[in-house]
Amino acid sequence: MLVFLVLAAQYESFRLPLAIILVVPLCLLFAIAAGLIVARLSVFYRDIPHLLGVAFGLIFWFTPIVYHWSFLPESIEIIAKNNPFALLVSLNQVVWHGQRFPSMTLIAASAVVVAITFYMEHWSRGLERRLPYSL
Repeated sequence: MLVFLVLAAQYESFRLPLAIILVVPLCLLFAIAAGLIVARLSVFYRDIPHLLGVAFGLIFWFTPIVYHWSFLPESIEIIAKNNPFALLVSLNQVVWHGQRFPSMTLIAASAVVVAITFYMEHWSRGLERRLPYSL
């Protein structure tokens, strides 16, 4: 509550602090769930740390962080728009750079991405029973 009031005083509005309080936990939950999935899988598949470097490079260039959608050819634009990271990045861009409240569609789509990631994290918990045998 104190964070909300401090943000509301800084932005002189209640909409943007509410958006910040919505966006930050969504991104943190996604990062925690994705980190736990990768941590559990890397015990069983030793090449995961090596593949992460390639995967992070691909994810970075297929997520519109440093460029706009209009720069992409139409064939690649479909891939970039269906990238789940693009939803989370655009949610942050709307709040932090656009200084406005994101649309409910964008919030809902980002929440679905986070929920799917948590479902995958829950699935990866089943691997913990075999964890001592793999170490």
